[in-house]
Amino acid sequence: MPTRKYKREELIGERVAVYRNLRTGNFSVQRKGLVVAHLEEIHLTDVEFRVSQAGRNRVLEEQQKNVHAKVWGTFVDEVEVEGLPVRYNPYKTETFECASEPIFEADSCILKDNKVWV
Repeated sequence: MPTRKYKREELIGERVAVYRNLRTGNFSVQRKGLVVAHLEEIHLTDVEFRVSQAGRNRVLEEQQKNVHAKVWGTFVDEVEVEGLPVRYNPYKTETFECASEPIFEADSCILKDNKVWV
């Protein structure tokens, strides 16, 4: 049974996990563990940046990318952010980073142009 794809408006207020999809070139949105949308721009509040250490270890061991780092938050229509980029490179760091410092949470963020901004 195929997963129902949600429209942007239907996701507002939902707690979701988001990751960069290398195949489609945009972001995949998961709700309750299932991918429910592919979007180019996403606004989140009450944000958590999570990295699965086991997944990162697989990347380092196999030298092949896999989905192991996600941005969790509440999907909102629009949000204002300071404009600082958040980065994650499994070959260089164990966590997401902002201004060369680990970042684990933020009040809000925007995922846009294949980047995350807080």
